[in-house]
Parts: sequence; structure tokens; C-alpha cells
Amino acid sequence: MDEPLYRRTVTLPNPYSGMTPEITWSGVLMMLLLVLVPMALDRLLRLNLLRDILVSVGRMLLQLALMALFLELLIKWDAPWLNVLWFGVMVLAASHSALTRNQLPLHRFWKPVFLAMAISVLLAVVYFNVLIINIKSPFSARFFVVAAGMVLGNAMKGIIIVLDKFITGLARDRNVYYYRLSLGATRYEALYPWIRQSIRASLQPIIATMATMGLVSIPGMMTGQVLAGTNPFLAVRYQAAIVLVIFVAMISAVTLTVLFSIRLVTTDTGTLRPLT
Repeated sequence: MDEPLYRRTVTLPNPYSGMTPEITWSGVLMMLLLVLVPMALDRLLRLNLLRDILVSVGRMLLQLALMALFLELLIKWDAPWLNVLWFGVMVLAASHSALTRNQLPLHRFWKPVFLAMAISVLLAVVYFNVLIINIKSPFSARFFVVAAGMVLGNAMKGIIIVLDKFITGLARDRNVYYYRLSLGATRYEALYPWIRQSIRASLQPIIATMATMGLVSIPGMMTGQVLAGTNPFLAVRYQAAIVLVIFVAMISAVTLTVLFSIRLVTTDTGTLRPLT
């Protein structure tokens, strides 16, 4: 005998349970063909960027492939000490990149930049893992290494800007700095305008990004999760959380970088050291 209609359970299909479409080798080929567009524009407009474009694309593909292999091993082993060690390597590489972009001497500035990034990013990512997504092991490779990579990359961008604005601004307006000292200001009081300007400049891009997020653009993390079949509302919660973590880590990193660098750009008496 058939079950009465009022007792039947109807299961509706879940629109977010589908598998992520696989990018086949033909898809990879189509992806690589996209590079022909900037190559053609480079030739047409005589930008002389062809070598930089090809080198950057090649490095990106190689580095991402190596990262995928290494992440697979890290997730398989999932040893907290190894994950933290790899985090240190990531911070060291980011510090080197930030300093070389500003053409600053590595032997003088690597320590404050390394410490500023390590402290800010580590605390922000552990907060995210423990208090926001509530996982048992905050140093699990799947969450710690991946989240640290996102946060660290953004913190590095902020540090590149803050060092450029702080060092170049102080070198350009050194007479103003000495004038403020002559009026009786302490070293920190005299440096405050450049500290303030450099931190503001480094934060403007992420503030503008947050102000238009969801209206002008769909963020990368949310896009990836939705493509992977995640419910958009859950994807939004993850995106909002990681953006706020990135913002807090960035403002902490740029502030600490400037404060840690003060003794490297000035003497105890307030005299400016050679800045390059």
C-alpha cells in the first residue's frame, strides 16, 4: 500500500553539493593562451615588458606547482613543528622581498621587518583558527599554513608601502625633521608626521578594498568557496573573517615595522643615519 502523501518525505536537491568542475589539460592550455593578450598589447604599445611578463608567469606556475606538492606533504604529515618552521621560511622570504623592493640594506632592516611580520601574522592566524573557526589544532597545516599565506602576502604589501613612504619621506624632508627637533620635540615626536603618513598610505588600499567588497568585486576566497560548492552565506562568513584578520595583521605589521625601524634610522641623539 502506498504511503499517504502527507507522510512522505520529499528531499530537495542541494544546489551547493556539486563537485568543483575539473580543469583538464585542455583547460590548462586555454589558460596559458590568455598570456597571448598581454604579449600582443606589449608588442603593439611597445611596453618592453615581454620578458618580465614571461618570467613572472613562468615563476608563478612553477612556484604554485611546487607549493601544491609541498602543501600536500604538509597536510599529509600535519606536524605542528614543521608547519611553524615553514611559516618562518615564508616570513623570511616575505621580509627579503619587502626590503629588496625598497632597495634597503638587508643586514640592517631584516630583523625589524621579520619580527613585525612574524608577530602580527602569527597572532592573527592563531586567533582566526582558535576563536573564529574553532579548530582543535591551531597549527594544523590545512588551516595554519594556508591562512598564514594569505595574511602574510597582504602584510608584505603593506610593509613595502610603509617603508617606502617612511624612508623616502624622511630623507626628502630631513630639514623639517631637524627643525622639529630644534623646537624641543623628542625623537618620536619629531618623527610622528612621517610615522602617521606612512601608516595611512599603507592602509589606504585595503580600506578601499573593504569599502567596495561585495559591491564592486566578489573577493577571491569567497569566489573559490562558491565554485567549490560552498553555500554563499558560509562563504561570506569566511571571507569577512579572513579580511578582518588580514586588516588587523596588516595594521599591526606596518606599525611595528616603523616603530622597530626608528632606532635604525636615527641615533640616540636624534641624528638621522644614512637611510640607504
